[in-house]
Order: sequence, then structure tokens, then C-alpha cells
Amino acid sequence: MSIKIRITIILSGSVLFILLLNIALNYYTTHENLRSDSETKMVLTAKIIGGAIEQTQHSWEAVDKQLGYNLWLSATLAANQLDPDIRNIQQEQLQQIATLHRDINISLMIRDGQGYKVVKSSDPKEVTPSDPLTGHWKNAVDQLYEHGQAAMAQGQKLDHFWTGSFDYTGSDSSHINKWGFYYDQKRNYLIRISFQDTSVQNFITILSPDEIVKQTQQVDYRIMEITGINPATFGGATMDKNGNDWKYY
Repeated sequence: MSIKIRITIILSGSVLFILLLNIALNYYTTHENLRSDSETKMVLTAKIIGGAIEQTQHSWEAVDKQLGYNLWLSATLAANQLDPDIRNIQQEQLQQIATLHRDINISLMIRDGQGYKVVKSSDPKEVTPSDPLTGHWKNAVDQLYEHGQAAMAQGQKLDHFWTGSFDYTGSDSSHINKWGFYYDQKRNYLIRISFQDTSVQNFITILSPDEIVKQTQQVDYRIMEITGINPATFGGATMDKNGNDWKYY
């Protein structure tokens, strides 16, 4: 083999090696740049979602507080119109008050042993012999019943009144309502008052994290999934295999 052919082969091999090396480097650089760019966009999107949820949380708290105050006003006005003896109160009177205040339900509860039961209500479906209260809801109502004032860290406290956040408390677990409890120690029953689901559904839809996630995915079709995880509770002993957590619902 002549020197000219050898030189040609060596040069061709060198050029081919350089080209392959250049392609490999370009592929690696492009791959890393795309990966880094995707990660940056994902982090930015996560921060935007987190900021939006944080802002709506402040709005939610303001709405929740105002609704709690409105419940207290309704409960106070209802208490002034109701006889202190539950035996002298008829369901029709509760229905009239509920209609007057619009979109509210009024239930009268009595203490039954260590629990409570609804014995009269503007909504007959709410009358039940079972105790509708559990957890910190029951603790708050216990304090209200025994001292005329709740001292719970959770919820909103006003004069002779306590209300928690939106919850599924009540006879129908398919709807979420805003519930409040009033007791001035001058009557033989507690007043449980609530906004019906229709009154708060718009706030829930507009301010919920689910709505923010939904709108974000509509804006950017490339986002396949958005999941919120609480690192303090995720994977804990109370979480089942499906991801549900009875303690940190």
C-alpha cells in the first residue's frame, strides 16, 4: 500500500472521527441544554402555580372570614327571634327565619350524653339521632357549650359563636357547606347555622387549587400532570396505598 493511500486513509479516518465526535458532542450538548431548559421551565411553572395558590389562599381566607361573620350575624338574629325553650319552637318558625335570611339552614341541637343530636331544623333531612360532630369540631362545640365561648386554635371565634372552615359536616356528604355554632348559655339548645352549598360553590370553584391546576394545564398543553405533595405528611403511617389519608384529608 502506497504512502499516498495510507495518508488518505488516515486523513479520512481522522475526519470521520472528528465528525463523529462533533456529532456526539452536539447531541450531548443539545440534550443537556434541552433537559436543563425543561427543568428550568418546570421549576418556573411550579413556582407560578405555588404563587397563584398562595395568593388565592389569602383571598380564600378573607372570603371565609367574611362568611363566618355573616353566619354569626344570622345566628345572633335568629337567637333573638327564638324562644329559649326548644319545646316552644316549631319547624315552621325555623323555615320562616331561614327564608328571611336567604340561603341558610338553621338546626337546633341538644346535648345527648357526651355527644349532640339535631332535633329540629329548617331542613327536615338534617334531623338525625346520630352525633354529627367529630374531631376538633366536637371539641369546639364542647367548649362553646360548657363556657359559652370556644378557645380552639382552629376556626373563627366570635361572641358565643364558633365556625370552622368549609367542610362536609351534615347529612349530605356530597356537598360542602360553611357551618357555624351559636350558644349563649341562655337556652336549652345550640343553634347550628349554615350556608347552603349554592352560596359558596362559586367561591370554591374560583379559588380552589384544582381550578388553578386545570387552567394551567389548559394554557400549556405539554403539562401532563400536576401533583401537590405535603412533605410533612406524604408517605406517613396514616396514608393508604391509594394515597388517601384519613388524618390529613
